[in-house]
Amino acid sequence: MGSRYNGAVTGYRIADGRFPLFDGGGVAQYGGRWNSPGRRVIYGSLSFAGALLEQLARAQIGILPRDQRWISFHLGPDILIETTTPEKVPGWDAPDYSAARAYGDDWYDTQRSVALVVPSMVGRPVEQNILLNQSHPEFATVAVSEASVLQWDERLRR
Repeated sequence: MGSRYNGAVTGYRIADGRFPLFDGGGVAQYGGRWNSPGRRVIYGSLSFAGALLEQLARAQIGILPRDQRWISFHLGPDILIETTTPEKVPGWDAPDYSAARAYGDDWYDTQRSVALVVPSMVGRPVEQNILLNQSHPEFATVAVSEASVLQWDERLRR
């Protein structure tokens, strides 16, 4: 298990605006780096720039994703948040996701916390992502903003 801390945290999520932004249904179908299929996890970043980098990494080089929206979400100071580091999950960055998924699945299944802070592939070693366990009893206490249209800077195009 990773370390735990209390404190207010704000996260950011950017996703396709044609689908609900604050819902882990999409990743539950296919799984993600930190969860196997069947687990409703919402992926976000602890910085807006980190969330942008994550979206660009998922897009084809030189093509900016369309119909993107963003939200921020806030976890109050009384919400327990677990955090882990690359040293605590050897192989977390492996292409097969097995080490990261094993850790994330255990976090999800044991309901240790509503949120898990993990390293980011695209911004390592500085950026961190935050995962939310949509089935956790404290999930309803996470405050979320209204969705806003994301306006990409045209200089990011090829």
